[in-house]
Amino acid sequence: PARQFDQDCALKLAICNDIGEASYDWERVAMATADLLRATAAEQPSLINIDYLKNRYRVEFLPYGQTAVYDGTSTSHEPMSVTKVATGEDFLHAMADLHHHGDTYVAARRFLGDLR
Repeated sequence: PARQFDQDCALKLAICNDIGEASYDWERVAMATADLLRATAAEQPSLINIDYLKNRYRVEFLPYGQTAVYDGTSTSHEPMSVTKVATGEDFLHAMADLHHHGDTYVAARRFLGDLR
């Protein structure tokens, strides 16, 4: 949300759906949410089971310090295959490719809806 003074607060309100949908970009919020979940799981693993993302979406975050750029070519549609990513942006693109024919808007809405 451009008019919010505190962008971090505005992001958290968007994650919780406490501000109007027209005031934020679903994809950007989904990417930031995935990054926030990854960071929280790394800092305080007892608070978040990050394996939920792997089990639900077949997308797994690489541990901090490991980097990879998701290029869409590593996606496999095998039932037990898991795509590994390093950022929230890569997470959203991998999820979109695996489940929504590459549509990041639909993937973002599903991801945020599942978390809410």
